[in-house]
Order: sequence, then C-alpha cells, then structure tokens
Amino acid sequence: MLDIRAYCDESETAEHFVLAGAMASSATWERLSSDWTSLLAQEGLHEFHAHDCVQGDGEYAERDNDDRQRLLRQFLVVIQSHMGINGVGVALEMKAWPHLVSALAGC
Repeated sequence: MLDIRAYCDESETAEHFVLAGAMASSATWERLSSDWTSLLAQEGLHEFHAHDCVQGDGEYAERDNDDRQRLLRQFLVVIQSHMGINGVGVALEMKAWPHLVSALAGC
C-alpha cells in the first residue's frame, strides 16, 4: 500500500486561486517532523508560519529582519535535508472557476 501525505496551503485574490504544498511518504514526514519540532523548541516557537516570519507578525514580532531571515533559512534546510519531498502546486484564474465546476459535474 502506498502511504503518501500532502500538506498544502492556499491563497487567493479576486483574480486568482493558488494551492501549493508538499507530498511525501508517511515515513519521510515522521523523520522531518522530529527535526522540525526540535527546531521549533530550540527557537522558542509554537509553530512556523512563513508569512508571519517574513512579515514580522505573531510570534515573530519581536525578531528583527535578519533573525527572521535566518529562521526561514533554517526551516528550509530542514525540508531540504529530507529526500523524497515533492512540491506540488496549481493556480486557477477565478473567472475559470464556473467552467471548471461545470466540467467536473459530470465526473
């Protein structure tokens, strides 16, 4: 049996909908999770949100830009150090949404 997990996030504007994320085996995610949790604890964070980190919001409000950039690089290194993680993404123009729904209605 193939056991794959995907973690995704979405973003949208009036014109576009974007869904992006990563897929990997459960075993890969378990190994990554251990390293990820360790880095969170080491940095005194409850969770990592790239948007908040870049913007200096939430848990990152007291950190300067250099420190937030360092954190971002550290979390990217954790991801990159685990082979078998594949990025996935899709973007859709919102004006195409009704056509997509109609096309999928017959499936």
